[in-house]
Amino acid sequence: LDVWDDHALPGHSVAFIPARQPGQAGEGFLVAVRRSMQYVVTDWGSSDTTLWVRIQFLDGSRLVVGACYIPPQGSPQLQHNDLNARMVTLSSDVLAATHEGYVLIGGDFNARVGSYGECFPEGLGMRGWTDATINGHGRRLLHLCNRTGLMLCTGRALGDTMGEPTYRATCRSAATRPDHFLVSPSLLPHVCSSSVIQDWEGSDHLPIQLHIHMPTTFREVEACT
Repeated sequence: LDVWDDHALPGHSVAFIPARQPGQAGEGFLVAVRRSMQYVVTDWGSSDTTLWVRIQFLDGSRLVVGACYIPPQGSPQLQHNDLNARMVTLSSDVLAATHEGYVLIGGDFNARVGSYGECFPEGLGMRGWTDATINGHGRRLLHLCNRTGLMLCTGRALGDTMGEPTYRATCRSAATRPDHFLVSPSLLPHVCSSSVIQDWEGSDHLPIQLHIHMPTTFREVEACT
């Protein structure tokens, strides 16, 4: 789509960046947040790799949410903005977001991050088994975690401790786990569960559902009349 139709997701605040050409694979971002009198949603910036929004609650706490896509190795999209440049930008954005409050970022990183026994032990605590292979994108993502403090929910959150595949097996490749949620360490204790939705037929990727109980105080607010 060139322009977002507000009737598509009624009752939501939507941040939207279209693909540069209609139907262009691997481009286009959308973050939708259900409207509520308990928080205010604002755009927080974007790049070729990530679209960010900020959710500010009435008690002053903030959650910065990013939707991310990192093209795979060999993609033409990496020719005008290569993997290193994208990861540097993403790392800078994450570090800035941590000064705002809690940070949550999710998407297709094309990153296979291996198991907790790898030589890149991101963050604090242990991760369980995930896709056993680690690729170049995975190493970059783990280095980003080490630099920014973000922690992978994959292999760690309840319901996702085995890091089930999100990319379907094909005749040419096995099922893999390139899709992830990452959170700031202060938010990890409030992640209730993470799960891969298995009965999804709309894509070659399976979506991930993350459940968070935000540590914020809600207030009674009178509706405007």
